[in-house]
Amino acid sequence: MSGVWFLSLLNPIIASVFAFVFLALWFHQRARRYILGIVAAALLYVAGCTVQLSKFPADVGYNAAVSATLYSASIYLLFAGIFKRKNITDGYLLLAAIIVSIIGAIIYFYFVVNNLYMRVYVLNFGFGALFLIAAYRLWRAGAAGVGDRILFWVILASGIQFFPRTVLALEVFDRGLLPREFGHSIFWLWLNFSLVIVIIGLALAVLTAVVLDIIDDLKKDGSTDLMTGLLNRRGFEERAGLMLAGAGTGPISMVYCDIDHFKAINDAHGHAAGDGVIKEFAVLLAAEMRADDIAGRIGGEEFAILLPDADIDGARAFSERVRRNLERSRFEGLQEHQGVTASFGIATRNGQEHLHDLTRRADKMLYVAKRSGRNCVRPQENTVVDLRSQAKA
Repeated sequence: MSGVWFLSLLNPIIASVFAFVFLALWFHQRARRYILGIVAAALLYVAGCTVQLSKFPADVGYNAAVSATLYSASIYLLFAGIFKRKNITDGYLLLAAIIVSIIGAIIYFYFVVNNLYMRVYVLNFGFGALFLIAAYRLWRAGAAGVGDRILFWVILASGIQFFPRTVLALEVFDRGLLPREFGHSIFWLWLNFSLVIVIIGLALAVLTAVVLDIIDDLKKDGSTDLMTGLLNRRGFEERAGLMLAGAGTGPISMVYCDIDHFKAINDAHGHAAGDGVIKEFAVLLAAEMRADDIAGRIGGEEFAILLPDADIDGARAFSERVRRNLERSRFEGLQEHQGVTASFGIATRNGQEHLHDLTRRADKMLYVAKRSGRNCVRPQENTVVDLRSQAKA
């Protein structure tokens, strides 16, 4: 008797503690608004427990309907927050439809056909379905990191347990249970014990995922150029070095590029206009990049792009597309017909060549492009010709 009452109180207490923890986390991470949804989910769960334990409203049917609504809303907000974290945009309507069906069935099986067993089955099987649907959507979205995988398996296991636990408790241990005995039944004891585990498991899984997100973002901030969103020099060298170390025998090309006469743009139009040019150039680069390409802002107006599985011709085509798109672009803060151009140097990796040597050769070709009049692409195969022509000149 006292054990059942203790477990009944333990659930809202644990949920309240985690609501406070997530609220404190949100105060330090306000950009992650989905955390507020998780806080609201915990508080609604506490409200549902309070309604059920206080027996207010006193009528069993109204109490069941109100508590079921609060529990359902809690689950919906929890999964909405988790979906928002993963940028999942669908699945909400299906969750809402199941919740409406659960509440409607609870009302039906009290006010139309008074059947305690059916209410229990509807509530538990309905909640189990919500968890399994959420797990499926997370699986579809892809488990990109450790936090995602932990969260997926916890939600999946939590959803599965609703089905065998309910059937075993009602059909084996509490068969023929009277409504007045429900609060002292094996089912009620088992339910509350399992919910303690589910609440703790879910809260810790979500907390782990959020904390790992924060750590990943901190790492990303340390390797990202804040103006362009591309990698900074350190981030580029780390990512490019790892790619080269794990690369196979396929071709890999390095493109080094530089915005022409950038100092003149800054001097004539101000640093705001110059920053706008750099940002737009980064956008043009990103638009032409493939998923595995790596780009970084190496210096003020200098950029590097590592292109795996790209030979000289592929790297030249990439560079030409960016060069032409930049040449056609117009920029706020510059004169209406004033264009901006860039020069490109390309080198393709020789054997197991290290990043430093590959970068050095691409940088040399960028110098050749600058000496050739700018606004052009110079791959390494033209190095000898260009240098001889320069010598004659």
